[in-house]
Amino acid sequence: MEIKVNKVFHELEISDFDTDNRSIRLLTGQGKKNYDPHKEYLNLYTSLMASPSGLFCKDLKKKEAIHHFEWQFGVSAPSAVSPVFDWVGALREDRSICIQVLVETPGPDCECIVTQADMNGFRPFNTMKDESTNYLSLAGSIIGGMSPIPMLSKAMGALTSKADKQDATKYENRIKNMFRLFRFLTDKGEQGIEYVLTKDVLSQWGTFLKGSFNVCFIRDASESAVLSPYRIKLLPKLGFKKNDHLCYLPSPDQAEAVKAELVIEVKG
Repeated sequence: MEIKVNKVFHELEISDFDTDNRSIRLLTGQGKKNYDPHKEYLNLYTSLMASPSGLFCKDLKKKEAIHHFEWQFGVSAPSAVSPVFDWVGALREDRSICIQVLVETPGPDCECIVTQADMNGFRPFNTMKDESTNYLSLAGSIIGGMSPIPMLSKAMGALTSKADKQDATKYENRIKNMFRLFRFLTDKGEQGIEYVLTKDVLSQWGTFLKGSFNVCFIRDASESAVLSPYRIKLLPKLGFKKNDHLCYLPSPDQAEAVKAELVIEVKG
């Protein structure tokens, strides 16, 4: 398989972004744009890259190659005269961003296995931006008030109050829950994976995100097996409506407008 790249950059006019009537209108390709001060605007960038990564297992079949994918998703404000939309502040606290990957398996003679998926570039933690935590107290609570430097142990232990421990636990849990990975199956029998992130990710690493995943296709080795291309779709979504984790922008019927897509040939 050759290295392939598909990238999409769209300027969007957003209406009713935090309701069930949410919608987008593509402004990309238009000439002069007349921005409405009563509406919100965003730039969405999505890219999907593919490259061969090796064999899944030499002991099974020689035709079982792993394909490696990298994706990037970024949001910015357009160069508008009207006020800039504070989209980060408008995001809900949980399930704020969803990056959805759909895999269309090429026919009945082939099966798909997602062998690995991850978020990339998430070190080190930008913890010092969080001013709500006393970091000396946090360190004391983590190690029970004991410091490698004896003269600090007593001070750290004194700072480790019940409130400090609760703040440290709350902060630690927030870090752990910043992003999650899920597998799912569509109504058409297609496999997919979801990267679900909270808005804390944006305060830690900015508004340009990156992830990766590996896909292996197990094919029937018989001579009658039919080779056909498969498709990988990347659908980025933003969650604004509070207390409704299934409500994302764009809506399902408009998601195709902002997707990145690759068509990969499976060759013997």
